[in-house]
Amino acid sequence: MNLRILILGFAFTAFISTTFAHAAQLQQCGGYRTDVTSLVDLRSFANGNIKLVHYDTGGEPVCCSSHLAIVHPAPGSDAGVKCTLLTGPASAPGFTDVELKRVKGRYVAGKGLRLSIPVQVYTGSSSVRRWHTLTINQKTGTVTLNK
Repeated sequence: MNLRILILGFAFTAFISTTFAHAAQLQQCGGYRTDVTSLVDLRSFANGNIKLVHYDTGGEPVCCSSHLAIVHPAPGSDAGVKCTLLTGPASAPGFTDVELKRVKGRYVAGKGLRLSIPVQVYTGSSSVRRWHTLTINQKTGTVTLNK
């Protein structure tokens, strides 16, 4: 009986670790994830045309309340700008932290601004740093999550 409980415990831990370690995803801003309770930090790129907004949803969910909104040009739209959300997988809808001060950026000809963004991802028992790379094309108004 104890061995069975031990095996189930390891299986559950493995499931939680893999579930929370999946890659991030991009979504349109809106809904509870962009109901900003607390602005944590803001950083601008491309002469202020691209803004990274790190915000917290008030500690909920406890593991993953940090989010990153990317405000960028949207050619052809009425507003002229668009908001794209970098968030965790469905199993962990945000991050433990977004390390905005450590973001690295460079321009890639023909593609746009490439940003490497460090985030803290909840693994089920602790947080680990993961780097996500985005390419933001001002000409087309697209944000791509590079894999």
